[in-house]
Amino acid sequence: MDPSALQTLTNAFRAWLSARQYSDSTVRNYLVDINKYISFTKDHLLFDESTLKNYFESVSSHPNYPRTLASLKKFFQFAFDQKLIEKNSFKSALRSVREGLVPVHQSPESLISAFQTYLESKKKTPATIKNYINDIQQFINWSQSQSES
Repeated sequence: MDPSALQTLTNAFRAWLSARQYSDSTVRNYLVDINKYISFTKDHLLFDESTLKNYFESVSSHPNYPRTLASLKKFFQFAFDQKLIEKNSFKSALRSVREGLVPVHQSPESLISAFQTYLESKKKTPATIKNYINDIQQFINWSQSQSES
């Protein structure tokens, strides 16, 4: 898609969200997420299911992954509502990921980091966070030693 067509598409998506009375901050966040997806799909088909699955895998360890999913869900619903696509491939791509048909790889480090961020968002004390992280690291070390035996 040429840049002017992409700009027209994102402007139409913005208007679609605004018409549904999404807050300005939600619209702004969704557009940030969609622009990241569009950048990812530069040499791929924008509404292609396999491209979407690959994108899910590439952002799965990102702290804003749930928001990214929400943004993409709305974007694909917009495309379906506007008859830009005949089938909403978001649903089947997400189902594939959730059923484990598409591996979503996360390193132990990224999982620990995401968990630490979660604990911080819940206002846990630094001592509690440190203890949880140490326990998890010990479990990971133990499980890796078990798989090597």
